[in-house]
Amino acid sequence: MWSPQEFHLYINNLEMPAVILAVYHFQAHLRDSSCVMVSIDKTSVDAYIQAQG
Repeated sequence: MWSPQEFHLYINNLEMPAVILAVYHFQAHLRDSSCVMVSIDKTSVDAYIQAQG
């Protein structure tokens, strides 16, 4: 659930923090992995991730 401060933001601004939080949440399982596949439905966040920031 989004906080009251985040509730008014556009979905593009909410998807990137969601991806980052998911990676942080599963980081213990990802330590031996050199690659992580993230499946999202927003092209702007996907393009940002593809460009590696």
